[in-house]
This record gives sequence, structure tokens and C-alpha cells, in this order.
Amino acid sequence: MSVAKTPVAVSDAIKKLDASDQVAVQTYIAQLKSTIEDLEGEVLKLKKGDAHEDDAHAHFHGHEKCTADHGHSDDAHHGDEEVSHDHGHKHEGHSHEHEHAHGHDSDDDIPAWKKKAMESGANDPTAAPFGGSWNAEASVDATSPGDDKKEEGEPPFPPMYESGDDFDKAADLKMEASDLKGAGNYAGAVEKYTEAILAAEPSPLVYANRADCLLRLNRPRAAVRDCDAALAINPDSAKALRIRGRARKALGEYEGSLKDLSASQTIDFDETAALDLKFVTEKHVEMEKEQASKRVEEEAKLKKRAEEIKKAQEEAKAEAQRERQQRESARSSTGGMPGGMPGGSMPGGMGGMPGGSMPGGMGGMPGGSMP
Repeated sequence: MSVAKTPVAVSDAIKKLDASDQVAVQTYIAQLKSTIEDLEGEVLKLKKGDAHEDDAHAHFHGHEKCTADHGHSDDAHHGDEEVSHDHGHKHEGHSHEHEHAHGHDSDDDIPAWKKKAMESGANDPTAAPFGGSWNAEASVDATSPGDDKKEEGEPPFPPMYESGDDFDKAADLKMEASDLKGAGNYAGAVEKYTEAILAAEPSPLVYANRADCLLRLNRPRAAVRDCDAALAINPDSAKALRIRGRARKALGEYEGSLKDLSASQTIDFDETAALDLKFVTEKHVEMEKEQASKRVEEEAKLKKRAEEIKKAQEEAKAEAQRERQQRESARSSTGGMPGGMPGGSMPGGMGGMPGGSMPGGMGGMPGGSMP
């Protein structure tokens, strides 16, 4: 018995919604599918009297019922750091691990309606939020590759999961990757983890383990990208937070590193991470002091510059005032006298003696000579 798939038109419309709205709509659709399936089951029981139940020993992997006994815990192999609880059938590729009681959707914690919705929509990607998987319902689209924020000259980031459901192949590859990682062959481990990721939808722990290897290969940016993917699926992944914190420490991003390491320690305390946290805390304090000192220095420079500008403006204003006063003084000192004597000389000039000589002339002495 199966429930009809979500129509393509409806799926396309849902994808246009905001992330939070997509979760609400997809969850509601899943509830409706569960209700329909329950009703169909009741009808069949009434008609056939068949009260058949699923095998009590079967467990759910998010894709199909599985009765196999997975007596291994591959990512706990060789002492990997992540805290998880072994249920005797842990199969990381089937999303069974849950980290330090903060993982999501263990078999016992999945509501009945969600289990049925997951089963009925196993072959319908639109039945799970964001067109991804039920294990990523609180995250962005689990099928979308992350943004490759690598620097020039840095090797390309390893590919992310796009499609595939070969969980048996993925499990074998993860075991190989774990062995290589334990032997210190981090490059080989990255290759095997990548193959596992491409084979089937990975758990947060797979991304975190590949990130750990990438960081050990001095590729912190690639490690951050993988941790981002892990935390998009499970925000409480202590290992992903811890590795991203260390990667950010390597990049000198002390504030972000401080946040990640602090968060990881509240979930799962780690002695080595405690040392990392102490280091980045001290660096962050130093950085804040330097920033505060720079702010004070910059403010002092701005204040000094403002005072210089104000002084220059006042001096320019005073100079303009002096020049104006000098011009007014010059006008007042030259503008009060008449424009010279009429004709430019003595008035009318001195007239000559009539006849051009002394009037009448001076008569000579009698006898024409001096006495």
C-alpha cells in the first residue's frame, strides 16, 4: 500500500517558499499522507481482518525496512572522536548514529506518522522537506552542493552528495576510509569518504570525518565547508563544531572559532578542545584589545584632524576680515580730497605785466647815468 506522490506542480510551488515555510508545508503533507495510510489500513483490516504488523525485529533506515544485523560502528572505529550510542546495529550510512544524545531521529524517537510518511515517500524526494531527506528537514537542501569559498591556488574542494542510495557500498567505503584515517593516510581517507558520500546520502558524521582529514591535510577552508554541511543536518554535532572551530583557528578567525569550540564543549567535553578553546580565547581577547586601541588611535586622529580644519577655517576667516578692513581703510583715506587745482595749475595763472614788461617801464636816471 502506498500513498500518491506529491504532484510536480505542488513540489515546484513549495520550492518557491521560504525555508521555514517549506518545512511547515512538507510536514503537513507528511501528516496527511500518514492519516490517509492509516485510514486505508483500517479499511483493509475491516475488510480482511488482517491485523498484520511489521516484523518486530525490523528497523528503519530512512529508505526501506532492513532486518539485517549491522554489528559494526564504522565511524567509531579507530577511536574517532564523535560520541554516539551503539544500538548493536549502527550503520552510519543509514543515519542511525546520534551524537551525545543530541542526534536526531533515532529509530525510537521517530513518531509513527513520520515513519510511515518516510516509508511511503521513500521513492518520492518531494515527500521529504526541501527535496532532500527526512534527516535534513531542519536544514537547507541536502542535495545542493555547498559554496566553494576556496582561495586561488588551493585544491578544489571535494564534491558533495547529489544523489545515490547505495548504502551497502557507502558502508564498505566508510570502513575503508576509517581504516586509512586510523593509519594516518588522510589523503586516502578523504578519497574513500568522498566515494561514500557520492554513493549514498551521508550522515553528519561522515562529513565531519572527512573534514577532520582535510584539516589534517592543512585544508581548513575545505574542512569548514564540510562542517557547514554536517551542521546543516545536525546543528548539535559536537564533532563538526569542534573541527570547524579548529579549522577557523587555523584560519585566524578567532571569534568564530571561539563560538564553535564553546558550543562543542557544552555538548561533549574534550580535553584537547579545551586547550584549543583556551588558546582562541586568549587570542580573541588580544584581538579585542588591539581593535580597541586602533579605535582610540583612529578617534584621536579624527579629532586632531577636525581641530586642524577648524583652526584653518578660523584663520581663513580672520585673514578675509583683515583684507576687507584694509580695503575699506584705503578707500576712506583717498576719497576725501578734491581732484587737484582747476586747470591743473594755479588758478588762472599769473598774468604778465602789460606790454610784456613792467608797467610803463622804469624811467632812467636823469642824465642817463648814475650819479
